Amino acid sequence: MLNNKRRGFLLNKIFREHKKHRKHCFQKKKNPFLPLMRFSMRHYPNMVRAMAERHIMYNQQLLYVSEREEAGAAFVIRPPHALNIGHISHNPEEMKAVYDIGRTTAEQQLEQIKRFWDNVSLNE
Repeated sequence: MLNNKRRGFLLNKIFREHKKHRKHCFQKKKNPFLPLMRFSMRHYPNMVRAMAERHIMYNQQLLYVSEREEAGAAFVIRPPHALNIGHISHNPEEMKAVYDIGRTTAEQQLEQIKRFWDNVSLNE
């Protein structure tokens, strides 16, 4: 588990970097049900620890992807707007609509993707 000083440093860095130049970055927040999870899963301390730090790890991964994108080492395809769908859906029409948005977005960026891929191939 991260100690409080290290956790504070990481959160501060993520927030600072996000504020500086992350215009399209969702930030995961601490799970509000963590106290209940600590109690109900008290026999599984590693699981509780992982859940307690999940938002930190997620935000670090977003920061890493964003940094790689800005450095020109990654090409990230994002939808043009927030998707109105939960992380789990059983509605085929809703899932198809989100799929179509992703496909359209990728098709619109196809030339940029090809240029990026050519540059990556040349640098290897």
